[in-house]
Amino acid sequence: MRTPTHWYKEHSLLSSLLQPLSYLWIILSYLRKALKKKYHFNTPIICVGNVIAGGGGKTPLVIEICKYYKKNKTNIHIIYKAYKSKVKDKVINVNSLQDNEYIDDEAILISKYAETWVCKKRKYGIQAAIKSGAELIVLDDGLQDTSIVKNVNILVSNKNQGNGNNKIIPAGPLRETISSATKKSSCIFFYGKKDKFIKYFDNYKKDIFFGKMFIDFKEIVKIRRKKVIAFAGIAHPKNFFKLLNNQNLNLVDTISFPDHYQYKKNDIKKILLLCKKNSAIPVTTYKDYVKIPDDLKKDFSVIDIYIKFDKEKFFSFINKKIKFNA
Repeated sequence: MRTPTHWYKEHSLLSSLLQPLSYLWIILSYLRKALKKKYHFNTPIICVGNVIAGGGGKTPLVIEICKYYKKNKTNIHIIYKAYKSKVKDKVINVNSLQDNEYIDDEAILISKYAETWVCKKRKYGIQAAIKSGAELIVLDDGLQDTSIVKNVNILVSNKNQGNGNNKIIPAGPLRETISSATKKSSCIFFYGKKDKFIKYFDNYKKDIFFGKMFIDFKEIVKIRRKKVIAFAGIAHPKNFFKLLNNQNLNLVDTISFPDHYQYKKNDIKKILLLCKKNSAIPVTTYKDYVKIPDDLKKDFSVIDIYIKFDKEKFFSFINKKIKFNA
């Protein structure tokens, strides 16, 4: 799905017309919460979620969490709910798959850092992870899933998208009200500075951690003097294109695909043909790169994105919540 443009417009006729459906969304959400059974687990659970649909910066933070606890000899497992994946089983171990054609890009990417599970219900993934020896579980997404009792709820947000037009789906990008999301959060991880944070989360009294995204310069150096055509199938492709533009690359064209797009060989061949016509190099994100057929990967440049933040302060906070001694 492409991120609707009216979600990020202050004034939109379409958004106003969809407002009644937003009220219905809120009612149905409350009913789901009221009817859901709660599941408690002895293994500590960290939820990395957000309040908007699509994008926010969860994946880079999950990667850093994986690296930290792996370094500290902890058997960490990651859980994804199968929203769009054509998964027939209750739960699938991504690391053991030979063919991951129908698994979402984030799960494939994260499986390189930790044992990763895709499931129809999060309880199935958690149960499978615990059975496999998980000492710590991370839910990538799931802030709105009240059926799972978590030790830590990290709400991730960024300065570019913020809270959109501050309206609930489908009139806006919010999955729930800001007050509801902040109330259940243990802390907020924000990509940006304090002035922007206050704009989106005024009067937030809990712990706040600020981060910043960076591009790995190794690949940038290789393509600096070449023409570049960038493409991405993520929630907000413009964020990626903006990062490339900030590096003063010769960006001759950009191509946006829907979020979690499943690339077919024909799509890739069209991109390569366009690059050939423009004497350009095709460049994409790691999330997109993992979905390119293996026999065509060699033709693409992939840009790695990493984040910087106060790790000592952040993990000290998390460790207290999950009672972990580093």
